[in-house]
Amino acid sequence: MTKDAYKLYRIYGVISVIFVLTLAVAPPLTDHSYKWKKYQKNFKTLELSLIEDEDLKRGIIERPYEIKQVIVKDLNRVDRCTTCHLGIDNPDFKDAPQPFRTHKNYQQHPLEKFGCTVCHAGQGRATTADEAHGRVKFWEAPMIPIKYIQSSCGKCHLTVEVPGAPSLSNGRKLFKEFECLECHRIGNVGGNVGPELTHEGRYGHRDPEWLFKHFKDPEAVIPGTMMPDFDFTDEQAADLTMYMLSLTDEKIAGYFSTKTMIPDVITGRELFFEKGCIGCHSIGGKGGKIGPDLANVATRRDAQWIFDHFKDPKSISPKTVMPKFGFTDDEARALTLFVLSITDKNIIDYITGPANK
Repeated sequence: MTKDAYKLYRIYGVISVIFVLTLAVAPPLTDHSYKWKKYQKNFKTLELSLIEDEDLKRGIIERPYEIKQVIVKDLNRVDRCTTCHLGIDNPDFKDAPQPFRTHKNYQQHPLEKFGCTVCHAGQGRATTADEAHGRVKFWEAPMIPIKYIQSSCGKCHLTVEVPGAPSLSNGRKLFKEFECLECHRIGNVGGNVGPELTHEGRYGHRDPEWLFKHFKDPEAVIPGTMMPDFDFTDEQAADLTMYMLSLTDEKIAGYFSTKTMIPDVITGRELFFEKGCIGCHSIGGKGGKIGPDLANVATRRDAQWIFDHFKDPKSISPKTVMPKFGFTDDEARALTLFVLSITDKNIIDYITGPANK
């Protein structure tokens, strides 16, 4: 070995030792662990202040710090929000400061069935506050502000009246009362005078404040617009804004369980053929002749009428021969979604039945 080569080996050895020592003493930089661990440490302190049993205290102290997540396969969600929101489904923390406070509807919408982001939006897999709340570049669905959270209810609750969401319910009523579909289209229903509203609530499409101002004074927002000024009150404009924000056309997979079913078109279609509805009703001329043809039924009936008819046919059409099937609300919603989706353009997809889809 030459003298120069020996020097190079010595230099390489010294650098290697320095590198190893640096790694040994450097703080861990993986997964932003300090930030979420800080919340879990603070939560432990809060828990310990609420209990006196020494064995329970010891278990809390020894509990490891870890990333927590809720996996909801049916909704294609992986939410890690409970890594920091640790008291979300524990009533003992109803008065705790955020992020530890109990969610007021945790029993109505259990975590294992819904997760968090299906209602609140945000980035479920993230582990820092900014990223989880979705307020970062290239994430298209940041958390919905609490003042507009009722708009999320429209993804699953399809009838006009939505329990616990008075603003959304009233917005739907106003939209129907003022016959907005005469000019605007939602899905396959409505006119073409004004812009289509099917995706009006998607993030980045319209700012909520823009929508509110437009309902209050259309001409001031869009000079020369054909939309009349309906002289809406502030409350009416806010409720209509809530309804517009619910129009995301987001597809949520339907699923059944012992407690919950989230209705969607596919689920409604399966129920339609499972119950033998095609034996009495036709779609585009294919099927039974006892009941009316259901193609383009959305041009003749609104969702509320169809839902009520599925729930109790004779209360809506006293002379009908349609039996009362005893559908649950969610089954009736799924069937309503299905029949509203049948148009001339997609009839061929419906007349064959699910087995051939």
